[in-house]
Amino acid sequence: MREPDVSVIIPVFNAMPYLIQCVTSVLEQSIGQDRIEIIAVNDGSTDDSGKQLDEFAATNLNLRVIHQENSGGASRPRNVGLEHATGKYIFFLDADDYLGVEALERVVRMADDYGSDIVLPKLAGVNGRPVARAMFRRTEPRVDLYTSEVYRTLNVFKLFRRDLVGRLGLRFPEDLHIGEDQFFSAPAYFHAKTISVLADYDCYYLRRRDDGENITSRLTDVPRRLDLLERILPLVAEHVDAGPRRDHITRRHFREVANAVFGRSFLNSNRAVQEEAMTRGRALLETWYTPGAARALPAVHRAKLHLVQTGNVDQVVEYVRAWLAGEHGKDVVENGRIYAAYRFFRDPTVRIPDEYFDATDEQKIRHNLTELAWTGNLIRMAGHAYIDHIDIKEPGTELVLRERTTHTEHRFPTHATPTPNLTAEFGEGLYDYGMAGFTASIDPARGNDGQPLPPGRWDVFLSLRMQDVVKEVRFGRNRAAAIDDAPQRQVLAVPDEPGVVATAYFTKPHGNLTFDIGENVHKLSSVLVIDHVSWSRNSGPALLIRGRLDLADPGPLPGLAAKVLLTAKDGRMHEIPVDLGPAPRNGFTATVPLATVAGGRRLPDGQWQVTVEFEVAGLVRQFSGRWPAVQETIRWLRRGRPVTATAASAKSGKSLHLRINTLSIRGAVRRVLAPGWRRLPGR
Repeated sequence: MREPDVSVIIPVFNAMPYLIQCVTSVLEQSIGQDRIEIIAVNDGSTDDSGKQLDEFAATNLNLRVIHQENSGGASRPRNVGLEHATGKYIFFLDADDYLGVEALERVVRMADDYGSDIVLPKLAGVNGRPVARAMFRRTEPRVDLYTSEVYRTLNVFKLFRRDLVGRLGLRFPEDLHIGEDQFFSAPAYFHAKTISVLADYDCYYLRRRDDGENITSRLTDVPRRLDLLERILPLVAEHVDAGPRRDHITRRHFREVANAVFGRSFLNSNRAVQEEAMTRGRALLETWYTPGAARALPAVHRAKLHLVQTGNVDQVVEYVRAWLAGEHGKDVVENGRIYAAYRFFRDPTVRIPDEYFDATDEQKIRHNLTELAWTGNLIRMAGHAYIDHIDIKEPGTELVLRERTTHTEHRFPTHATPTPNLTAEFGEGLYDYGMAGFTASIDPARGNDGQPLPPGRWDVFLSLRMQDVVKEVRFGRNRAAAIDDAPQRQVLAVPDEPGVVATAYFTKPHGNLTFDIGENVHKLSSVLVIDHVSWSRNSGPALLIRGRLDLADPGPLPGLAAKVLLTAKDGRMHEIPVDLGPAPRNGFTATVPLATVAGGRRLPDGQWQVTVEFEVAGLVRQFSGRWPAVQETIRWLRRGRPVTATAASAKSGKSLHLRINTLSIRGAVRRVLAPGWRRLPGR
């Protein structure tokens, strides 16, 4: 029997009715049942879960059910599933959850294509279940553990290569009923050669149960969290040397110290538990908490953990109480730094150094692009931008264009405009964002000290200076729905020189604004669109070609001219001028006479390649898109002899061929007298 691609391991305990959707979602996977092995381990359920699993197994040969006594957690059933797994990959699925129909096909394909040891599938929350998002901003075939956000998720709802699991002897600690995932995922992360993220499809649906019986919802007491942390931090130290890489990893665990240990559960615990938590928490911090790890945490956690280190239970209780109640004063801006006014900030009786409240790096630039439009050489932009928790007193916003390869940059000032709605909506009753709006007009033909910007891709940034706080952000991702996502091309007029092609476009997948100066990726020829090709008899037989120059600004273009070229195989060429007269959006109609061409001469028989060429601001380009299909054949008489013309595009659609053929009188008579002649039009 063929080895399955993936073994899906499902630990089950009292999972009805959710179990039905869970198992069904695996049985209906697009990857095909011949490539899946399902191992469901019933951990002593007292509802109908075991019976339901047996019914599934009776009609699905690739589903194996194992019944065992209750072990009290997911570790034992997962370990049993691992002992029986034979697939190339392992995928863990909880019985409360379910999969998107293409989930396994996509994660297996990614692992096969890139040699991934671990693939993180995008998670989606159901019924209000929160899910991790930081690591799923984009699909990445290969991510670095020590610079990415993947370590922030230590659940095992991932695809693991079984060779990696076997080589490391990975199993779940059966004496832990919370956080056991960490002792499987963390070593796997540390030893994986390739970690991949699949973020463009909702693969795994995490459900919050209506009865609140998710294990992660129930087991949140402080001592158990400390048990977990006292074991996982030494494990991290075994695998990662002290320094920035370890600080990056332990940041995740110190967030857990701050949130899960010294959070709501701490506040609701009795005094004995609180004092025990302080003693054990201080020991953890003294052993593993470094200045580098502290810098990686937000100010709200740094200040709290400083209080834990000082050992005053009452101060920690008061800080947590105020934090949970949302008691937060207005942030203080001094000397280019932002200080969060959490409880005890500059309290002379507590004396926490300001550095623990420094939130400068946390506060984000909030920005939005509301207008983007070409008018001649100028592109106008409008929007708003502000830094969280800073009153806008003297706004200093600049647009920065930075060339992607050379890193050359040019800065352009903006004009401030009022935005009172932002203060009302986002000011939290404390902050004034009333002048966050801006407008700017940039002329790429003069943006380089009066000269055109050099060819290249110029990424657009916003640089904000507010109360001496300076921040910069890539611009364009957040924009009004009315802004067209399609590239907006324009031909810029440059005195005494050929024009410059400038294209404003949004990058993929991030959606940021970039200017392509000089046709690096957006060719001018692609703006020439042929909409329609047909025959005409109005003033003699002719081929009509209608199209347009699809530029961002529909106004008149400098030096605009066009023509149609007819080229024979032997190199003969005829030029036909194009009427560019007052059609909208630089539209044009080209009339190609078939009876005669320039000078009154007749168009010779044979095959002619049809090309449309245009010139604007000294730049000459040819149509390079797809030609529309031309139906039928046109016929006429020339000096008493019948002539036919056909027009057909090549299979690729990239070229149009016109064939002229004059029939002999004898041939014409023969065709008329041939069988079936009565069916000819006009007979």
